[in-house]
Amino acid sequence: MNELKRHRLEVVSWMTLAVGLMMLLNEAHSSGEALETFKVVFSSNAGTISGAIMVFLAAAALVALHVGDIKNILKHR
Repeated sequence: MNELKRHRLEVVSWMTLAVGLMMLLNEAHSSGEALETFKVVFSSNAGTISGAIMVFLAAAALVALHVGDIKNILKHR
């Protein structure tokens, strides 16, 4: 993969991650309990599920992009 395609994929992955987090957290709300027992409750509607899927795929793409870099860094140590 050339550098331009890699950079574009990284930018799209970061944007997808941000949009997915916004969609996921749009319907989230606190349980209203004390901070020590703080719980976040998600509703299971289509927006939340698609947001979770987008976050998972974007995170997987970012990890896949940087695994080779990390291997090269660790190889040269």
